[in-house]
Amino acid sequence: MTNPYPADFRERALRMLAQARPDHLSDFAAASHVAGRLGVNPETLRLWKKRADIAPVVSPGRNLNRPGSDLGIKTSSQPTHRGKPTRMSPTRATGPRRVRGQLLR
Repeated sequence: MTNPYPADFRERALRMLAQARPDHLSDFAAASHVAGRLGVNPETLRLWKKRADIAPVVSPGRNLNRPGSDLGIKTSSQPTHRGKPTRMSPTRATGPRRVRGQLLR
């Protein structure tokens, strides 16, 4: 499904939201104001802002086809943990338990 709003419209809406934010008490109030002026749903504007806030910033020369390269994580073929997996410790004290009035060992 294609996006009905062009990228430049979304960018303009986000700029307007950033400019309107200091004049309102909350993000919701600012989004409602700007969305009303642009004729879009306030939730749509909120999602655009959320996506813009978490969009990764990619520097030139990064190879995005290699796993972990966009995060700056070095990957290797060797596992980082060698040895047996450890068993989780019990969450309660060990000892005799009672089930339906009978003592279990």
